[in-house]
Order: sequence, then structure tokens, then C-alpha cells
Amino acid sequence: MAFGENSTMELAMPANTLINAAAEGDYAWVTNATGNNSSNELSFLESPCFDFSGLTNPVLKAMVQYETTQLTTNFFVSYTIDGGATWDTINAGLASTNWYGTDMLGFVTWSGSSEGWIQVSTDVPELAGQADVKLRFVFDNGDFAIGETEGVAIDMINISDCTNLPTSSFTYTVDGSTVNFSNESENGTSYEWNFGDN
Repeated sequence: MAFGENSTMELAMPANTLINAAAEGDYAWVTNATGNNSSNELSFLESPCFDFSGLTNPVLKAMVQYETTQLTTNFFVSYTIDGGATWDTINAGLASTNWYGTDMLGFVTWSGSSEGWIQVSTDVPELAGQADVKLRFVFDNGDFAIGETEGVAIDMINISDCTNLPTSSFTYTVDGSTVNFSNESENGTSYEWNFGDN
């Protein structure tokens, strides 16, 4: 469900200059499919209620595209577990891809230009085991946006339980003053060796 103040969020066929196609298929959620978003726009794309009580490691993935004013516009995802009485921002988890807040400024959101569709994902451990979860994408054009922008687009939202958690393991052999280590870790995509001695 889309709503907000001065909202142009709609399920439509994107036909703008930069946001000109869905990530998959014909339709995506987009702010004004054929023009610029409204000034002072605050749009919400809100999910129905989900039961995460059986999930141990929820992961949220989506395809997003944004063409907004850098720093003065906010585009992020929030959640509620109390029927909408309070909403909290979903920050980048330990296993995130293209999620906002993964750089030195942990409070920033998506803004500027994504330069096309990008896949974003993050683990959301704070939602594990929760029985009453709602999610919403928030687009806040702000009071100080400079110039006109096309806004944001959202497609292919996916929530899953990551059960193939990485496990770290290694073996070693000693041959005189030489020690050989062998990586036996599972389900990892990157590895870092740290022996604590620089």
C-alpha cells in the first residue's frame, strides 16, 4: 500500500528519462512513472503484516533505483513490531549488500544516483522470531531539495530465512618453524585471516 504527503508513489510502468523500466517485468513501485517527484514529498510503500516467528535469520532483498538530491533526500526502509505505534530504521546488518549506512557515516540513507537498478540486501536479526512485522520503504524529498528529480523505484522485494550461516574452521600442520593453515570454513563468501600480530 502506498500513501504519504504529496505522494506520487504508484505501481506503474516506469517511463521516465532515467527510471525508464522495471527491474523485472513491466511494473514497479515508482514515484511518478512519467515525471519528477513532488517537492516536499513524503511517500511510504508499506507491506502487509508478516509473521517472522519461525525465522531465525531474516534477510531482506530488493531491487531499487533512485535519482534524488544528494544528502538532502532520504530513502530508507523501516519496520514496526507493535502494529505501527513505533517505527525503526533498518540499518545495515553484518551481511549487507549496497545497503545504506555501510560506510563511515552509519546514519546516511540512499541518496544521489544509483545509476540504474541495484540489488540491495541486509540481514535483519532484530526481526527474528517476531510475530507482527510490517516493513515500509520511505522516500522523504525533504524541505531543501535542490532541483527536480525523478525520485525512486522499488521492485522484486524478497524476504527469506538464511539458514546456511557461515561457520569458521581451519586446520594446521607444523613442519619445523613453518606452520601451514588450511581453511575448512563453510558457507562463506569472503575470508580474513587475523593472527593478532599485524
